Amino acid sequence: MKKTALIVSALMMASINPVMANCPEHEGNHTAATDHADHKEDSTKQKPNPMVMLMGKTSPMPVFMPIMVKNSEELGLSKEQQDELAKWRTDNMASALALAKEIIDGDKAIKQAALDNKPTQEVEAMIASVLEKRSTMATTMLRCRENSKRILTESQWEQVTKMYREKQQHNHTH
Repeated sequence: MKKTALIVSALMMASINPVMANCPEHEGNHTAATDHADHKEDSTKQKPNPMVMLMGKTSPMPVFMPIMVKNSEELGLSKEQQDELAKWRTDNMASALALAKEIIDGDKAIKQAALDNKPTQEVEAMIASVLEKRSTMATTMLRCRENSKRILTESQWEQVTKMYREKQQHNHTH
């Protein structure tokens, strides 16, 4: 029964995340039903953040760091706060990005194994491995949230979550 729940969970994540990750303009936050006709090149728009795109594909957790970095002035972050956030990124970003790549590669390998009619046990083992990595990624992002809340004032954190929600709303109206 546990294996079945694990497989269902993996299949749901694999079927949702890749579709949502195909819109670089909106950092991967679209559904399959989204109309992409309005996605013409606009040189005035910021380039998509590859970290946000990778994290969005590999964890259900919100990605707050880019909001804090891009809006540091508007948030009124002090030099000390910016330095602490930069230290977190320095200490954690490389390993998180490597893990995200492993998850994406694992998802691709699972699909290929299914297409190649690999034995069920082999595919289940691959699924379990990817789910463990997704759990690690979500936990890492949760720790990032907690660290960010520790660094920011309550008011600054409320602004960050408001900005995140507004960005999500904008991304889902296209």
